Amino acid sequence: MNKVNPHDIDAEKSVIGAALIDNDSVDVSNTWIIDENDFYNSDNKKIWTVILELRKKKEGFDSVIINATCREIYGENTPLASIITDCEEFTPSSANAQYYARIVRKKSIQRQIIAGSRRIHDAGYEDFEKSEEMLNKQAKLIRELQDLSPSKRKEFGIIVEEALESIETGNNIVPYGIPFLDGPAGGTSRGGITVLGGRPGHGKTTLATYMATKFIKSGYTVLMLNRQISNVEIIKKIITMESENLSYTKVRKGRFIQRTKGKNLINLNDAEMLTIKGLAEEISEKYKNLYMFDNIRTLPDTMKEIQRIKPDVVIDDYIQLIKFNDSRDRRFQLEEVMLEYEWESKPSNNNFATILLSQLNRDIEKRFDPRPKMADFSEGGTIEQIAETALFVFYGYVFDHTAFRINQMEIISAKTRYGVISNYPVGYNGDRCRFYTTEQDAISDRIKNE
Repeated sequence: MNKVNPHDIDAEKSVIGAALIDNDSVDVSNTWIIDENDFYNSDNKKIWTVILELRKKKEGFDSVIINATCREIYGENTPLASIITDCEEFTPSSANAQYYARIVRKKSIQRQIIAGSRRIHDAGYEDFEKSEEMLNKQAKLIRELQDLSPSKRKEFGIIVEEALESIETGNNIVPYGIPFLDGPAGGTSRGGITVLGGRPGHGKTTLATYMATKFIKSGYTVLMLNRQISNVEIIKKIITMESENLSYTKVRKGRFIQRTKGKNLINLNDAEMLTIKGLAEEISEKYKNLYMFDNIRTLPDTMKEIQRIKPDVVIDDYIQLIKFNDSRDRRFQLEEVMLEYEWESKPSNNNFATILLSQLNRDIEKRFDPRPKMADFSEGGTIEQIAETALFVFYGYVFDHTAFRINQMEIISAKTRYGVISNYPVGYNGDRCRFYTTEQDAISDRIKNE
């Protein structure tokens, strides 16, 4: 006997009908529905695709507009008009849009688990790595299904108590311990995503490493995913930061520099090497709660380590280098990264703060004013929508040595959901891997060590 895949057509009609009654309910539904593929009925799937496109363009819509757009996309003879009318006449309550959307998502997860189980069964005979990847996806779906089930619902009074505890302890905020970063919102939030953007050479990896050192010194556990720079190079930055006067340029090059074939030039003298070895021993002890990976390429492997380590803060540098085994447009892959981090970081799951480093578009360099803006994020629509906080590092000296000074930097808070949008002028010395409260502090430190 053939079984019908789990679905609820009434719930699907209700989600669409609620959107026709109140366009804003689309945003509520989207907190549960991932995309049009969560719909079981193919016609409902097409209608929801059109609704999402119109909503993305910030265009209002009703049944007439939806019907006309469907005819443009799917052809004049499309039979969707009666279905659209049926959804509208279903008279759902837009106030219950979230409830309908949860049902649609729950049925979609059930279908995915069924299909995934079959694929795991087949892959188990052939490819271990392939089946392991499928198992990771299946585990994620099962966890999400459990969270949607009634047994996971909390009484309102319990939620109020949790909110009160959060207010009393402030444990939902993880302070950076850096004044110009704590200024906008007091720190980064558990369950929230901070995106740090900048062009190459502007110091965003150095700033992320600086953040990590401050978190560790405050007693937090930090997971760093170094997708562009090796763990060894990050340690060299930390050694430089921890030192009194070491040069990162010299530390990076190593003790000897090959001058000509067969002859080496001494780069670091005995005293400097002794200092480095002493700092290395100190770091080994002080940074036990810093976990670093430079060999994790995929999103499932990333999430596996997060679930294993249970960090307070995750720093991912940088997200455009995450590898996917499909040919989707990069924008949709990046959307999956953002949504996965948003889901996994929730207090009900792993309860960590997320800091994602992102590349910016090259077009920024063609502008008269090259200071970054939200639109400069690579494939950035999703980043702009999901990120709780968006920060930019702007080191103008890279663009123009005459218009900007070598120790002058700006930290730009372009989006802060719970704080203040502003530009913060700070001091910077790349060769010391250090940030300063003022430019003058950076100049003084540079002169002292010259």
